[in-house]
Amino acid sequence: MFHSVLCQIVSAPGTLVFDTGLMLLYFTKLGLSDKLILLLLSSRMTATMLSISGAAYLSDRIGIKPVGIASCVLGIIGYSLITAGPFFDDSIARVIVVTGVIGFSFGLAWFNSGWFVLLKGFVPASMTGRYFGLMRMSWQLAVTLVVFAYSAVLGNDSPLWVFQIVLGMLTLGLVVKLWSYARIPEVGQMPFSGQSFIGALKDVLPAPQFLPFCAYSFLLALFTAAGPSLFNLTEKHHLEMGDNTIAMLGGAAMVGALVGYPLGGFIVDRIGTKIVFLCVHMGFMVLAISFPLRGKIPLDPVLYLGAIHTIWGIFMAMSSIAMSTELFAVMPTQNRSLATAVWWSLANGGSSMSGVLAAGAISLGFLKPQWELLGNSASQYDALILVFGLLTGLMAITLGLVPSVIGKHKWLPRAS
Repeated sequence: MFHSVLCQIVSAPGTLVFDTGLMLLYFTKLGLSDKLILLLLSSRMTATMLSISGAAYLSDRIGIKPVGIASCVLGIIGYSLITAGPFFDDSIARVIVVTGVIGFSFGLAWFNSGWFVLLKGFVPASMTGRYFGLMRMSWQLAVTLVVFAYSAVLGNDSPLWVFQIVLGMLTLGLVVKLWSYARIPEVGQMPFSGQSFIGALKDVLPAPQFLPFCAYSFLLALFTAAGPSLFNLTEKHHLEMGDNTIAMLGGAAMVGALVGYPLGGFIVDRIGTKIVFLCVHMGFMVLAISFPLRGKIPLDPVLYLGAIHTIWGIFMAMSSIAMSTELFAVMPTQNRSLATAVWWSLANGGSSMSGVLAAGAISLGFLKPQWELLGNSASQYDALILVFGLLTGLMAITLGLVPSVIGKHKWLPRAS
């Protein structure tokens, strides 16, 4: 359990900077278009959707650890390419950086294919929620410290070499991840059944309540995953904030997650996942409506947006804890890696589609770059945030349609 937590602490900053604004600023500095940036920021989810099921089947066949170690190596290579790209000419640099993002994304997808199953071998069921809360609070604290550290280094318009130094430090974290992951034991795993990939899928998909929960995860990710990137694009292009300010706002979301993980673990273990999901739906909708109304609130814009980022981080963390706990509850006993991969594919497929839909809406040009909301200036990114937020709120109706979220009523004998 110690090494599983350490593995996440040293690797999470390299993954989460895709969501905190650093990678967006880096890609913008390289001259990439908004459409390509949104696609690259969602590439981790796309890679998961495309490859995690095959990687999970391979994990069930040859073991979780060999696949996981190979994925760590691929992630290190990919991140090294992202960092080294600007050393080359502009056109070549962009190709190298895009290749690095793709390599890192596939490495992360393969790593995640067996991660939950590896944990299930040694995490007691009675403390699943608290364990995930502790583990995620630990790596979230590490991410928060890293975000505020590089925010202090960045200026209003930082040169590329500053970004490269930060990314180089994050690459070292991935090297430590490989060392730590190699020391996690693989215990309690079911022997390989010898089934084909299609045969294993036929056993996994009919598992009670499993597929409905996967579909629910897809929809929730579809309407929420692009939110942080759209926040950052609004702040960079519409509000014209500096690099350091945008990075600090990303750090505010990390602070919110520090609160959300233990809070989510506490609520899930004592009340259940349903109340968490209900709060998440309503919370995301309210925040999405509040973001474009920033000019109507008598607060400093940075403080107001910082509050929105913080609360968004709380809800994202709480929903993550509820998702992981629910997955443990509905996971079938056979082909667990493949079952986890199916869930990852659909959840990350929703996240990927969220970025693709946002990028498509921007590239097609049917959204007005500038418009007014109650006399307040807004951008095309604000329009997308509003649409996604309202759909998230309406999606709360699906909580009554997903049996894995509500669970079956347990009939008990009447007391005499």
